[in-house]
Amino acid sequence: MIGGMASDESAAHERRKARASMPIRVFRLGEEQGDDLSECTTPEERIAMMWPLAVDAWTSAGQRLPEYSRDRMPGRIARTPSPGTGPRAGQLDTDSRR
Repeated sequence: MIGGMASDESAAHERRKARASMPIRVFRLGEEQGDDLSECTTPEERIAMMWPLAVDAWTSAGQRLPEYSRDRMPGRIARTPSPGTGPRAGQLDTDSRR
């Protein structure tokens, strides 16, 4: 059992060393940073952050990751009108044929 204790202590020491190099920021209550990471990360970094979250969400739900080709992925294109086109401010676009 003594060998097991030494191994546990070694593992705890390694965890302490790893935590010592983690970046820490302290904020006053109410002055915390917002969720917008666009100023401190690249789009590539934000997409890379998303993947483990997606895998975790599907796994937590007990579901397999969906497998489909890119052209069959669910989604839609939302185009905003160019300035000076489209309905005037304050008016609803009631033409459902667009």
